Amino acid sequence: TRSEELWREGWLHTGDVGSLDAHGFLAISDRIKDVIKTGGEWLSSLELESYISQCPGVAEVAVIGVADDKWGERPAALVVP
Repeated sequence: TRSEELWREGWLHTGDVGSLDAHGFLAISDRIKDVIKTGGEWLSSLELESYISQCPGVAEVAVIGVADDKWGERPAALVVP
């Protein structure tokens, strides 16, 4: 399934770049790519995050592309309330 592609070996593969500090905390420093190609159109994950972050009750958001047989990729939002 598609969620199995996103989750591998217990890790969520979002396409972000980060590192663990001496205490084991993860610091996200960059993203491998900032665009999602869906249905032949390019979407900016940063622009989608900007819109979603303005919604009431959203503290943090990350938008990633998830493989899709019909659309190529589809956007998925990971939201912290």
